[in-house]
Amino acid sequence: VLVVLAEVAPLYVKECVLKLLSAANISAVNDPLNEAKFISPHLDEVAIKVPRNALIRLVLSPAGIALLPLLVFLSAKWQQLVQEMVQSGFVVESTDIIGNSSQEATEFASLDRMVRSSRRGATPRSFQCTAQGRDTLAQLLGAEYADTAQTVPSRNQVRFLMILTSS
Repeated sequence: VLVVLAEVAPLYVKECVLKLLSAANISAVNDPLNEAKFISPHLDEVAIKVPRNALIRLVLSPAGIALLPLLVFLSAKWQQLVQEMVQSGFVVESTDIIGNSSQEATEFASLDRMVRSSRRGATPRSFQCTAQGRDTLAQLLGAEYADTAQTVPSRNQVRFLMILTSS
């Protein structure tokens, strides 16, 4: 349902990704052997099916930047997307641990611990948005507000979609 919602209503991509990561975090707490990898296909689908502009908006946002180490660890498609953004100059990989301390990242402590243990002493990955990335984000946000009325489905449409996909 979350993947379909993110695909149909791209403005909700951040919330859908947060819910998927929350499910993975709960799994990491309850079943450390599973390593929360069950969520990978769903994160891959979000990265494939959601419009590119919505994904770029998420990745370049402060909340998205903080989530990138988790998304890159859990999903090959997100890793590919981030690599493309690094090559484009929108994002740089950083060794600055302070850059990864937002509310969204810290609420997934079990996932973060799992990522750190998998890297075994290596410097934790973090990402920073470049000036070019911030300019692109400002342009994308301006475009988002210009056509929001046309792209945001009504509450009834979203509710119908959720009922339709759950049955």
